[in-house]
Amino acid sequence: MPTRTDDVTGNDRNSLTKVTLQHTVRIGPAAGSFRGQVTGREWAVSFVNSTAPTYR
Repeated sequence: MPTRTDDVTGNDRNSLTKVTLQHTVRIGPAAGSFRGQVTGREWAVSFVNSTAPTYR
């Protein structure tokens, strides 16, 4: 989802010069079941060719 990087006084009166792209990763629940199925899962997500987020 693209959003403005900086605050401006009016979106309709100021040009869009800096944009921040936000990405969402969603992992849904498992479908179905079977004997011996694990009760919990952990996920690790890696984003390659990207820069680390900055915080103000």
